[in-house]
Amino acid sequence: MVGECLLQAIKDVLGEAATESVIAAWTEAYQALSTIFIEREHDIYGTFANKN
Repeated sequence: MVGECLLQAIKDVLGEAATESVIAAWTEAYQALSTIFIEREHDIYGTFANKN
């Protein structure tokens, strides 16, 4: 949902410059970054779970 809203905002701001390849690049970048954040979150929760 967040990714969809981000991509729509990018399209709104860029207008005609938001070509298919530009949006594809932003999609790939967002997916990579979200994966990093999700994996880090799992690491953090795992660290706290092991302390209890």
